[in-house]
Amino acid sequence: MLPMLNKIKQILNATNCKVRFAWFYDPGIEVTAWVNNFTFPEKGYIEIPLTGPIKAEQLKWLEIDPIETQVISRLIAPKKISQLKTLTDFLAKENIIFSFDGELIKIEL
Repeated sequence: MLPMLNKIKQILNATNCKVRFAWFYDPGIEVTAWVNNFTFPEKGYIEIPLTGPIKAEQLKWLEIDPIETQVISRLIAPKKISQLKTLTDFLAKENIIFSFDGELIKIEL
């Protein structure tokens, strides 16, 4: 799973899109806030801003928002760019199975 997450991290860094994760947390499932990065602090763990480290084996799915938001200045509305084709082409090339949940890209882990 970690090699796949590393590939996903690469495309997210290139497209500047946001991601959120769901993981098993006793007694149910927790969903993280939308973030634009995550790290691997130690083997078998993923660290998500505002959430902290989680064992990779506890992850259930992740969702990618394919809309990149570029902030130009505080007086100009943010520019929204669809990265859907770039993301889906990359995921297909890497043989990462995904589906759509509305406008979001969902990957079961």
